[in-house]
Amino acid sequence: MDWFAVYPNMSTGTPEGWNAYLIYWPEKFNLTLPCSMGGFTMALVGRKSGESFYQAVLINETFPEHETECWDGGKGRWLELPPGRAYFAVQYVPTANATWKFTILTPTKTWTDFRDYHLFLETPVELKATCTCPIKTLIERFETSIKGQGFEETELWAMPEENDCFKPLSVKLYRRGDQYLYVEFVQVKGLDLVRVLMILGEGEEVVKAYAEGFTAVGGEG
Repeated sequence: MDWFAVYPNMSTGTPEGWNAYLIYWPEKFNLTLPCSMGGFTMALVGRKSGESFYQAVLINETFPEHETECWDGGKGRWLELPPGRAYFAVQYVPTANATWKFTILTPTKTWTDFRDYHLFLETPVELKATCTCPIKTLIERFETSIKGQGFEETELWAMPEENDCFKPLSVKLYRRGDQYLYVEFVQVKGLDLVRVLMILGEGEEVVKAYAEGFTAVGGEG
C-alpha cells in the first residue's frame, strides 16, 4: 500500500490556495517511463504553504495477515510543503512475469470539496506483466532520454538509505535552467516490482520538499 496526500493548512476555516490536476504529464515533457504498468500522476499548484502525508506498508494477504511498516514501525510521515508548482508521479515497473491486480480510478466529477473523496469510479482489473527487460538497462536508457531533453545531473542533497520495504537502485537529481527533476528507482522488497518516483518543478526547494515528503527510502519525519 503506497498512500500519499497533500493538504492545505487547515488552521483557518475553508482550505484555500491549492489546486490539483490529474494529468499524465510525463508524456507532455517527453519523460515517459518505458515498461510502466500503472501508477499515479498529477500536477499540484500551491499558492500558500501546505502539508504532505506519506505512508507505505507491505501487506501479506495470506492468513494470518502480516503488515510491515517501512520506517521502524512509524505510521507515515508529515512534512511542510512550500508554495509553488510541482509535477508528481509514482509508477511501477515489473521485473518478472506475473499477474497484478489493479483498481482503475476514473474521475466522475470536479473535485471542489476537499473532504469529498467520492469522486472516482473504481474498476478492478488484472494485468499480466510480461515486460522483463533488465531494470539496470531501463534505468540507463531513461537517463539517456532525460539528458536528451537538456537536463544535466546535479548534486543531490542527500542519498536515501535502504529501509524495511525499499532498496534504492538509482536516485538522481537533474537540472535544466530553473527546472529540477528528481528521479528515484527503488526495489520493492518481496515483490518483483520497482517503484519509480518522479518530481518536476521550478526551483530546487520545491522539488526537494516534495522529494523528501514522498521518497520511498528517505526524507524527514
